[in-house]
Amino acid sequence: MAGCKSLSDEEVQKIKNSFVRQRDRTLFVLGIRTGWRISQLLSIQLKHFIQHGQVSKTLKIDRTATKGQKTSQECALHSEAITELTKLVKDQYGNNFNSLNPDLYLFKSRKGINSPIKRAHVHNILKAIVNCLQLDGKIASHSMRKTLSQRIYKNSGNDLLITQKALNHSYISSTINYLDVNQKEVDKLILDME
Repeated sequence: MAGCKSLSDEEVQKIKNSFVRQRDRTLFVLGIRTGWRISQLLSIQLKHFIQHGQVSKTLKIDRTATKGQKTSQECALHSEAITELTKLVKDQYGNNFNSLNPDLYLFKSRKGINSPIKRAHVHNILKAIVNCLQLDGKIASHSMRKTLSQRIYKNSGNDLLITQKALNHSYISSTINYLDVNQKEVDKLILDME
């Protein structure tokens, strides 16, 4: 989403602490830990991350759920994401992961037997929290993806190729558009030059 900003570590923590429902907290954590688009997150079914009766260390979705539908997408799961996924599945379905229907959606809607929540619902939940916390800037579901892009870029030593791969972009120009430039950092670099 154009114009959305990435979140600072402080903003991420405030938002995480504000969720009432485990489902919504898990969705947010997965968003900032995988960088997947909201449509990809909402397409997650139990079969995408439960293996041998437990939460796997990887998350893999079919190509039909990816932008362009060219390839499936897989990523390693951060320990925080594994913890949140485990809590959510136990909260929704109980402790016996082996007996679960693998086709069940993770982020279930209350409407219908097996359907995920809608993008608009996610937007409304996040918007309510952002307004309550009085956070500045345009923050929407795509901010989760931008947050991961900033973290990957910074932690990789500003490696655009690694960041491109993490975001599953076909073109480096798309990746560059995701990176926020902080004017204070630019000013500091200018002033620190000899």
